[in-house]
Amino acid sequence: LSELERILQIHLDIKVDESEIVPLASRTADVSPWHGGSFFTLIGSTSQSFCSMGFGVVSNTTNLNYLLTARHCFPTGTGLADEFPETTQTGITIGSWSPASYYNYPSHDIALVYPSGSNVSSYVYDGSYSTSNTTRVTSVATNIVGGSVCANGGNSGRHCLVNITVGPSTLYFGTNAVLDVVTAQRADFTIVAAPGDSGGPVTSAGSVTNTLRGNGIIYAVSNPQGTCSSFNTPTNVPALCYRTLYFTDLASDLADSHMSLK
Repeated sequence: LSELERILQIHLDIKVDESEIVPLASRTADVSPWHGGSFFTLIGSTSQSFCSMGFGVVSNTTNLNYLLTARHCFPTGTGLADEFPETTQTGITIGSWSPASYYNYPSHDIALVYPSGSNVSSYVYDGSYSTSNTTRVTSVATNIVGGSVCANGGNSGRHCLVNITVGPSTLYFGTNAVLDVVTAQRADFTIVAAPGDSGGPVTSAGSVTNTLRGNGIIYAVSNPQGTCSSFNTPTNVPALCYRTLYFTDLASDLADSHMSLK
């Protein structure tokens, strides 16, 4: 600075523009505007549960922002009260979930969270379970057999080269039928997701560099392979890691809930 003053023959001051300073976010410590792929827990529920946020969406009727995630991440039964998802690392309230029908679409196992601060992002976390990297989701993908996707759950992080083996079909889980569920596995049959990844985004490469397309919301897993710690994934939710992925088709999810991508 002193050398620049000497050359210009004027006095100079440097001031930091604090309006450009924002907290660093990550999967476990997300901040507003809220992102997809973040890891969250519930406060106010009878038992602690962990899940992942899916995509930022906007209502086609009210233009309000929401976060799309899995319905089974929240309690079931009569007399339910609102729940308040919070970040797993910093305990910040992400938003609120209501048992009202407007927030829940059980035929596709999806739910809406109304965000604190009323603002969501068009980006999802895109990397390991501890990543701060995000990538913008610009469009909705068509799920066809043979297509390759990435599971992006908040607990075990990103797992790519997951190939679609069955297109959108009805999946029966106990007595429940969930519509438009896609089945996918890796060719080498290695892990694709873990408990706590439910509700997280499934994505594929976008048509423009450094963008993504949204394929769906993580619904379920099967075919356990071993403990997550054996595969360099966290044990935030001590459980097995799994080799088969089931996710709900995003195009159908958005149509059912009358939402569009942020």
